[in-house]
Amino acid sequence: MKQAREFLDAHLAASVTLDQLAAVTGVSKEHVVRSFTADVGLAPHSYQLNARIEQAKQSLLAGSAISDVALALGFHDQSHFARHFRRIVGIPPGRFMGPRRGA
Repeated sequence: MKQAREFLDAHLAASVTLDQLAAVTGVSKEHVVRSFTADVGLAPHSYQLNARIEQAKQSLLAGSAISDVALALGFHDQSHFARHFRRIVGIPPGRFMGPRRGA
């Protein structure tokens, strides 16, 4: 499942399908899900979502705007991003960023 993981990491902002992962790995979609989940501990979609949030955290700490981060990482809009961010991180992205310098 190394190929699937690398493909997901390389296409972080894309909506990767199970068909694409099956083509990359050369196995059925069902086998991709079972094997990936067994190896990584998360289903492919959950893995990709968590990887997006980890990248988002780095971008936010670097000073990027929430809306820019949301769009750059393939979320439909800022609300969609904030909902997933809060569920995974436990706090909204604005609070994660902390007080703005110079404000």
